[in-house]
Amino acid sequence: MTRHPTARRVKQTASSPDDVFVARAFEASSWASRNRQTVIIGAIVAAVAIVGILYYAHYRDSIRERAATEIVRVRATVQSGNSALAISELEKYLASFGGTPTAEEARMMLGQQYLLTGASDKAIATVEPIADDKDTPEGAQAAFLLAEAYESAKNTERAEQVFLAVGDQAPFLFMKQEALDNAARLRLARGNAPGAVEVLERLVDMTPAVNPERDVYELRLAEARAVAGGKAPSAG
Repeated sequence: MTRHPTARRVKQTASSPDDVFVARAFEASSWASRNRQTVIIGAIVAAVAIVGILYYAHYRDSIRERAATEIVRVRATVQSGNSALAISELEKYLASFGGTPTAEEARMMLGQQYLLTGASDKAIATVEPIADDKDTPEGAQAAFLLAEAYESAKNTERAEQVFLAVGDQAPFLFMKQEALDNAARLRLARGNAPGAVEVLERLVDMTPAVNPERDVYELRLAEARAVAGGKAPSAG
């Protein structure tokens, strides 16, 4: 009697996890055997890369430690009052450690020394790269120095612009007050009394009534208004 086709059952068994692992291990071993040279070269490249990364990290840390030690000696030179020697040492310091965390302080000191010796253009070039972040204490301080350098270079319009930017962005009220006060002073010096009135009005408005400086700013505002002769404030 012929058996019905459905009577035949083909028993299928799934591969066990151990079988799969063995098969994959065998495949990996076979691939490694066929590509032994590639595996060796890859291992060498990886080892060299790891050694290079470790060496660079050690070198970077070493440079930072040397920079931190050297800046102490350079500060002492700056404080000695010998500007020529201070400038020489600060220039060498930045040439060696310009990419370290202490380089910003060195730039500030060098800019100040350039100003003391009348090298306004060099002061501007030195400080400008670190004066962008005016919303940080360090950036605002650098911007103040930059504005002073522009003023020393007789570029009072650019100095005024920097002071106004600090007045808008500085993180502390006293910084904004000093910056706007200087901007108003420069506008008066350039004959723009109405513009000075505009800045001084902002300065008075931002200064709390309990702040002793408010009386001084109100007096300066009255003087600027008198000079302006009732003219409408201008933007520049």
